[in-house]
Amino acid sequence: MRRDWVSIVGVGLCISLVPACSPLLRRTPTDFPSSAATKIQDPANLAPTGAVSAAPEPAPSTDSSLKPIVHKETIVQPVRYAAQPTGTELIPEPRNPAEASAGVKTTASIDQDSQAGAHADAHAEPPLLQALRCFLENRPAEALASLRRYDRPSQEFLLCLLPLAVRLTEGDWEHLDALEANAVADRLDHLADHVASRVRPHAGLGIKTMCFCSAIEGYGKYKPIADGTGFRPREIVQMYVEFRNLSDQRQGSTCAIHLRSTFIIRDFSGRPILTYAFPDHGPDLSHSERHDFYNVYYFVVPYGEKGVPPGLYTLELEVTDVPTGRKVSHTLDFRAVAPAGKRDW
Repeated sequence: MRRDWVSIVGVGLCISLVPACSPLLRRTPTDFPSSAATKIQDPANLAPTGAVSAAPEPAPSTDSSLKPIVHKETIVQPVRYAAQPTGTELIPEPRNPAEASAGVKTTASIDQDSQAGAHADAHAEPPLLQALRCFLENRPAEALASLRRYDRPSQEFLLCLLPLAVRLTEGDWEHLDALEANAVADRLDHLADHVASRVRPHAGLGIKTMCFCSAIEGYGKYKPIADGTGFRPREIVQMYVEFRNLSDQRQGSTCAIHLRSTFIIRDFSGRPILTYAFPDHGPDLSHSERHDFYNVYYFVVPYGEKGVPPGLYTLELEVTDVPTGRKVSHTLDFRAVAPAGKRDW
């Protein structure tokens, strides 16, 4: 019996060395009912909607103290979503034929409105562009109708300029006949007259040429004095002055240019020594408009008590256009010398 006691003690020691989480100490699956495990079924094997699924019968258990647990299987139906359009070109189907016809009418009205807007934009182009197109298509009467939206001076200017611009695009200027050349020249003269009468009064008054001369015969016909020439006391000096942008205003059947002029002599430091205002003889009249104009001025080198000693001086000419009030000034340097045989006077 001692042998049995030793065996029992040995088995007890071995069991004490086994960990508590060993599968040897767990209950076997046979200890639980087979129906207690949750079954996951494939939705394809589910019974159709409306069918009653019977609960599975529990397997017999060897342990009468344990009662089987019955789980009811939940049938999950797959969710089906309506197909959604993926492009903007797909139009949902209308609910009834009345809505379909209304949609067609709306689309047609939008197309008609867009076409009408494009047609209106085509006719809303500037009158100048319409007139130019008419001249290009040889329809001068329609061009005149398009230009009536502008004032009368602008109409006259454009009626002269646009045909000339169209003719420039055609080329072959070297083979113009006399009749066409006269027409082109007349148009150019008319344009120049229009600019002279409408634009030049608003431009800045200017002096193109101013010089001392020994002889003056007419416009552009003068003999300038060489630089460095000295003027003696009581010597009469001529000045040729050519202007630009003068206002040649119409007065009845004549045109008038009215100027007022003053000159100032300054010493080398800029101090004024003598000021002289030329007499105002009134407007200068002409039967034709003048695009170019010149004037002749004379002055006497000061002498006596108001004379200037020999040296360098500046002559400043100031001119006023009376009708417009515009002014312009220009200067010339000159040298005063003593009379012959004298060092001063």
